[in-house]
Amino acid sequence: MQRISKNQKRFLIIWVLIVAIGMIFGCINNSKYEHVKVGDGSMTIPKRIYDTCTEYNAGDYVVLESEDYLILGIGADCKKVDESVLEKFGFSNNIIGKINNIDSPYEIMYLLDEPVENYVDSGETNKPSFDDYYIKYKSDGREVSVFVYVSDNRGMAEIVVGPEVDLSRKETIDIIGGLQF
Repeated sequence: MQRISKNQKRFLIIWVLIVAIGMIFGCINNSKYEHVKVGDGSMTIPKRIYDTCTEYNAGDYVVLESEDYLILGIGADCKKVDESVLEKFGFSNNIIGKINNIDSPYEIMYLLDEPVENYVDSGETNKPSFDDYYIKYKSDGREVSVFVYVSDNRGMAEIVVGPEVDLSRKETIDIIGGLQF
């Protein structure tokens, strides 16, 4: 019988630990969120919401719809969204076309032209390679969250319309962090 040297034992132990840690992190990260491809990017949606939705993917944009939620993901190269889809959200292609030029959450507010008292929350993350912005506001008994990701003068957005106060602060942060090219 051959003996295993100390170096072989160390290598085997390290390899098993790396695989175990990778599996643990893989299970943790993928269990609560679903990643949806939008154009050449992706967006993140809480799995509890995604599992109740039907998905329509038009290439440059994605629509997810359920009894409680309406979600629109807009890719960086999207120039126009079907008017029937935009009617559901109360948006226009004029707004969609200006997403690439967003520089702050206040610009989103300005584009949407909602009364100031309807706004619930806003935030931004500025990094050297990208910027993230989001706003939340109440409209017709629903909460509308608009998330925008901008990098290299290209932007993509995710719009979530759902019940008031249903998205937690952590889910909001994870959604904005999940928008990427």
